Amino acid sequence: PEIALLWKNLIAAFRTVGGARSLALVVGGTLGLSALILNLTRQTELAAVIGAMCGMLAGILLLVGPALIRCDFRQDLQHIDLLKSYPLSGLSLLVGSLLTPIIILTVVEWMLLAAFAAIVPVAGLENLTWSGGPTVLALTGAILAPSMIAAATLIQNAGFLIVPGWVALGAGRTTGVERIGQGLLTSIGQITAMAVGFIPAALVFGVSWFVCSGFTGSVIALPLSAFLAALVLASECFLGALLLGVWLDRLDPSREFDTLARQE
Repeated sequence: PEIALLWKNLIAAFRTVGGARSLALVVGGTLGLSALILNLTRQTELAAVIGAMCGMLAGILLLVGPALIRCDFRQDLQHIDLLKSYPLSGLSLLVGSLLTPIIILTVVEWMLLAAFAAIVPVAGLENLTWSGGPTVLALTGAILAPSMIAAATLIQNAGFLIVPGWVALGAGRTTGVERIGQGLLTSIGQITAMAVGFIPAALVFGVSWFVCSGFTGSVIALPLSAFLAALVLASECFLGALLLGVWLDRLDPSREFDTLARQE
């Protein structure tokens, strides 16, 4: 059942204007044009700029990516009565609804990090001895990306489920002063929750890197520390998914519709 929900949301993500389709076109066009320019010119200055842009965009998407891909409970809450009628547990419904944004954003992150690792050496910056080079940095980011995206997506959708009246449902986005204020408050709350949730993983990463770098160097210490931090984040996501799944099991769609009606 989770794969069926994943397929449904994938179709919705690429049919609607904006969201995943726009993100895929922008990233794919940028990387394709960058590869063409570098292949024709081999200019190191341009390579440095494009490589830095890929790295910065990968970092930005870790924070704002879940808000861009709206194929999650912002769409499914509109049909929560139908979804609750299926013989699915709350955990299965949660996992199936959140797999799509997690997979899309992870693939985009890996594409950007691969471009970063491939383009930066063209600029003559491959000897970043303090970090082990762009390939090691890209590998470290690729290890951390899935768990960080999953944590951010889970936190965001937990807010949607608990306070559905504070989010614009569906593919569109509402406007107005009230909606701007609500969006600002919810964004602050989500960023705060993400910062708190990332603290244990950051501590594990810092301690493991400090210990391992003295014996193995950054080439091994960074990916190993990222792997341990990713395990911590994955454990947090697993616990959060279990709790939110129990909450979904107890969700009453009739009360949910009353909330959404008051919102409209």
